Amino acid sequence: MTEVAEGGRGRPWRRHAHRAYLAGVGFKGIHGVADVLTAVVLLVAPQLLPSGVLWMASEAGDDLGAAGPAVSGALRYVGTDLLTWPAGLLGVFLLVHGLVKLASAVCLLRRLVRGYPWAIGALVALLAYQVGDAAVTASLTMAGLAVVDVAVIVLVVAEYRHLRAELREQAGQDRRDAEQLRAASLAAR
Repeated sequence: MTEVAEGGRGRPWRRHAHRAYLAGVGFKGIHGVADVLTAVVLLVAPQLLPSGVLWMASEAGDDLGAAGPAVSGALRYVGTDLLTWPAGLLGVFLLVHGLVKLASAVCLLRRLVRGYPWAIGALVALLAYQVGDAAVTASLTMAGLAVVDVAVIVLVVAEYRHLRAELREQAGQDRRDAEQLRAASLAAR
C-alpha cells in the first residue's frame, strides 16, 4: 500500500484527493445498497414505499434538530420524484443501478486495477442517464446526483492513474531487483 493510501507523507493535495476519493466511492457503495434495498421493496411490496418515504421524512423532521426540516423536505421531494415512475420499472432500474454501484465500489476499494475502467464506464453510463433524465424531467434530484457523480468520476480517474503509475514503478523495481540477483549469482560462480 502506498504512503498516500496509508495517509503517509505524500503530497498534501494527493492525501486530500485520496480521502475525497474514498469518501466518494464509499458514498457510491452506500447509495448502491440503498438502491438495492429500495428495489427489493418496490419489486416485493410496492405499496410500502410511499409510506416508508413519508415515515423517514417525518422522523428526520423530528430527530435532526435544526437540520430536520431541510432533510425532511428533501426526503419528501425525492420521494415524490421517485414515485412518478411505475413501481416495477423503477424497481428493476434501481436494482441494476445499485448492483453496478456496489460492484464498482468493491473493485475500487479493493484497488482491483482491472475493475477501474469498467467502473469508470459504468459511472459514465449512469451519469449520462441521469443527465438525460434531469434534462427531460427537470428533476433537481437527478441533477444533484449527476453533479456528485461527475466529482466521483474525476476522483476515480485520478486514483486509477495514480495506481497505474505506482504499479509501473513497482514492476520496474522488481525488474531491477531480479537483475541484481542474477548479477550477484553470476559473480558468485
